[in-house]
Amino acid sequence: MLPATCNGPSSPTVVKFTGTWRHGKMDDAGHGAVVQLTSVTGDLKCERYFQYFTRNGEVRLQMTGASAANEPFVRQ
Repeated sequence: MLPATCNGPSSPTVVKFTGTWRHGKMDDAGHGAVVQLTSVTGDLKCERYFQYFTRNGEVRLQMTGASAANEPFVRQ
């Protein structure tokens, strides 16, 4: 993901993140997952909300407020 996704600087350079998640629900966004993200370098940490949706029979997560150009990832 881009560093700005987790309150980092605006940069086109992709940063790898790891994290944990738990089921969540937001009144205006529906069911999803609350994800605690940490960059692999450890300098970026944040919490983001991802919505559940199904595409081609697979459950996927998409960050709320992300642009349409962002590809969702498959829940592992």
